[in-house]
Amino acid sequence: ATEDEEVKKAILRSLADHLGENTVIATNTSSISITRLAAQTDRPERFVGMHFMNPV
Repeated sequence: ATEDEEVKKAILRSLADHLGENTVIATNTSSISITRLAAQTDRPERFVGMHFMNPV
């Protein structure tokens, strides 16, 4: 969505009501702490952070 941490946190908090309990949540980020983002969910143990980027 964005590299704005507060926006990502708000999106992650809103997901719980719409996902099954076994759903893995994934996000892409280059600079935001995955631990802080995972803490915004009801399933931090099922949270994945990735960093996709264009080749240099």
